[in-house]
Amino acid sequence: MKNFSRIFLMVALVAMMSGFALADSPGKHPAYLHALTDLKNARAFLYYQPNTRLDADEQKAIDEIDAAIHMVTEAAIDDGKPMSYRPPSDVSWERRDRLHRVQELLDQAKLDVKKHESNGWSREYKDHALQHIDLARKSVKKAIERARNE
Repeated sequence: MKNFSRIFLMVALVAMMSGFALADSPGKHPAYLHALTDLKNARAFLYYQPNTRLDADEQKAIDEIDAAIHMVTEAAIDDGKPMSYRPPSDVSWERRDRLHRVQELLDQAKLDVKKHESNGWSREYKDHALQHIDLARKSVKKAIERARNE
């Protein structure tokens, strides 16, 4: 009986320690956090420009990025991710360079969100996020074309 009690105590201790180790785990899909970072940075590059008026395509891209951020956040929350990160903004870039950087960030966010998803509850959010990212990419592409012609 003493051996059984010791074994039970050891198993309980190991199980408890394993739970503590998993508490700080970033979840099954850390790419969501990477995608959120890229999306938030893309939004900051588009929005936070002093003495610059957004054109319709840039505003449409911001709206789609906001929607994508919402969908990826929902998917990440379902996966147990922390949502506290806020990227710094850099407002010193020229418009064309800034738009190209936004395009790169959106491309990377799309790749991150497209990664395999095993959580069935998050798949719908993921699919909607990808649609919004694609719409934002199209709007940024139009803004890039317009900036070339200025």
